[in-house]
Amino acid sequence: MDPATLWRLIKAVIIAKVHKRNILPKDIWKLKGIMTGGADTIVYGNKIEYYWGKKPLQGFGCTEGGNLAMQGWNGKGMVFSPDIVFLEFIPLDEHLKNKADASYKPRTVLYNELDLGIYEFVLTNFHGGALTRYRIGDFFEVISLHDAELGSPLPQLRFYSRVDDVIDLGNLVRLTEKDIWKAIEATNVKYQDWTARKEFNDRNVILHIYLEPKSSENFIVEDFQQNLTVELSKISSEFNGLDEILGYRPLQVSLLRPGSFDVYMKQKQQEGADLAHIKPPHMQPSDQILKHLFELERSLSGTP
Repeated sequence: MDPATLWRLIKAVIIAKVHKRNILPKDIWKLKGIMTGGADTIVYGNKIEYYWGKKPLQGFGCTEGGNLAMQGWNGKGMVFSPDIVFLEFIPLDEHLKNKADASYKPRTVLYNELDLGIYEFVLTNFHGGALTRYRIGDFFEVISLHDAELGSPLPQLRFYSRVDDVIDLGNLVRLTEKDIWKAIEATNVKYQDWTARKEFNDRNVILHIYLEPKSSENFIVEDFQQNLTVELSKISSEFNGLDEILGYRPLQVSLLRPGSFDVYMKQKQQEGADLAHIKPPHMQPSDQILKHLFELERSLSGTP
């Protein structure tokens, strides 16, 4: 019954009534800013802004190097800090050459040599760190070579994906976790979680998405698959018309029983797994992980 708190809640009720909705956090608290990181920032950024009243700014950090990059106040690209690690970048074509031939030594460029495109990030520690020319496994995309609004002459970057989180369909389309996540969200279906893999069906390469819908969702797989194809085509122009080029549908959706991801995570917790590994990865889960998920899913209905 603190008067200041009570007055804040009364104002929140009035604001919600005026806008004809329930009370939101932004009606009670006025934040100066919100700092975020991770691939899901792009997916949930608008929702964060809706609930909390501030557009979240993105940053990038890692255990090996600390907090390395920050988005400007105008919400465009990120800029790397110059005094934490020594920066090098491997162009995408060089990365692909190295991936095809492990003995190939990829060429690197420095921050001032960046051009528009996708690069793998390489760091060397300052301040006594032990890592030299270390590949942390992250891709960044250079979206602009400067920012006139901020008066910055520095290249502007955004996180693209983990190196192993890119699904390549016949060298025609590359989809990241962010791409697939945004497309699933755009279909407006209610779901618990999902995972996606590049698979081969009768020698045809496909994007196979395994999705657990909410138990309350009236789910029709064919409709969802069609809607998801439309949303993926909006995000990736290369995906649009891919079925005509390949001569078959490159997208397949399989449903998991409600509770599948939950029982998987509970078992991993009981086994003492690290928090970062208690759920299946969104992208490219191994055969072992997928097999274990299916086994647990079948156990939910008592199917042997």
